[in-house]
Amino acid sequence: MDYKYIESLVKLAKEKDIEAQELLVEEFKPIIYGLTKKISASGYEREDLII
Repeated sequence: MDYKYIESLVKLAKEKDIEAQELLVEEFKPIIYGLTKKISASGYEREDLII
């Protein structure tokens, strides 16, 4: 993961740059999905934990 690239996206996202926000979501989506596989919450499905 290119941390300078991520950092630049975060700065832009904080300034309400929608494209930067979407790119951040795409960058971290595999990590988020991986974490939700390890989490169990009664009454919730995996997709509920991601939103």
